[in-house]
Amino acid sequence: MWDPWIAPIVAVCAIVYSLVLAYQGWGASLPKDGSSWPRVKKKQVVVLVGWMLVPPLWFCIEYFLIFKPGAASHNPAEFELFKYGQDVSSRAWVAIASTLLVLYFGKEMRG
Repeated sequence: MWDPWIAPIVAVCAIVYSLVLAYQGWGASLPKDGSSWPRVKKKQVVVLVGWMLVPPLWFCIEYFLIFKPGAASHNPAEFELFKYGQDVSSRAWVAIASTLLVLYFGKEMRG
């Protein structure tokens, strides 16, 4: 039905691409005069918004549609392990999103 390796592989690829984008945009800054943003900064905004929206949506889909809490096929210990995995993953997600925010826009946040 569902290969448990798909989500981690997609997540690792997304992290690698996000870090490559951080490297590409390291020297780029947002213009102070209101002119057009550099292309790499636009990409960084899209990736950052993706990191902010996709993981929470995935956690909901996984919880309500894939795992289906209360289903007869799951025992309580298995459900607790699943919830623990989601808790750890959500903390990693917050750390990744925060790190990307600083890597992408740290210079602008300093003022």
